[in-house]
Amino acid sequence: MKKFLIIIFAFLFIVFVFKGVFFRLMVKYEPVNERTTYSLKDDNFKNYVDSISSESEIGISKVLKISNKITSQSLKFTKSSSGYNPNDLFYSKSSNCIGYATFYASVCNYLLEKNNLSDEWNAKCYVGYIYLFGENVHHYFKSSFFKDHDFVIVENTKTGEKKLVDPSVYDFLGVKYVKSR
Repeated sequence: MKKFLIIIFAFLFIVFVFKGVFFRLMVKYEPVNERTTYSLKDDNFKNYVDSISSESEIGISKVLKISNKITSQSLKFTKSSSGYNPNDLFYSKSSNCIGYATFYASVCNYLLEKNNLSDEWNAKCYVGYIYLFGENVHHYFKSSFFKDHDFVIVENTKTGEKKLVDPSVYDFLGVKYVKSR
């Protein structure tokens, strides 16, 4: 029995440590349409972002990490919509996947601009589908809440390199990046 528990614990530990790898192996994203991406306008919001990203110039990896952190700390997930403008969401503190994506993209673009990376990188919100083991999962739900899903693509406009981020999945599972189909 003790050996069995050690094996279970070891398995769970490995799954936890490599959750991002397992997630990207099983789950793929397909963008369908681009959504509106907002700019940060609110001075309190900008000051909050500046207070968390107080380092001198940072690179793209750190921008993505800080954007996830700020989004995760600022929002709580809800099924209902409380609007999608991140300047308003900063005060309402809750949103669904659409708001998470717009919030993340606005923070990311602000940090890209602040760190002189906006000539190379750009974050855009997308609505799309999620595939689990190659199957579109949205066909299995009757609720309109699950008809699609929003995420962010951060693209290097010079090289075409893309980094897909799902801020709501990061908030739930801690998975930093997702993969396209």
